[in-house]
Amino acid sequence: MIKGRINFDSYRKKIRNLSVKKNCSIPQWLAERAEAAGINFSRVLQDALMDVLGIKDQI
Repeated sequence: MIKGRINFDSYRKKIRNLSVKKNCSIPQWLAERAEAAGINFSRVLQDALMDVLGIKDQI
């Protein structure tokens, strides 16, 4: 039995920020150069999507 109340705002925020796996394809030469430069593919994709969608801050 859970005592107290559930904080639904906290729960929604936690669930909303769960990561989901997406697959995308890029040319091999580009992947090799990005990996050699230590690029974080997930971060770049997130930043690019937020830019394209006009999102200013992370939710």
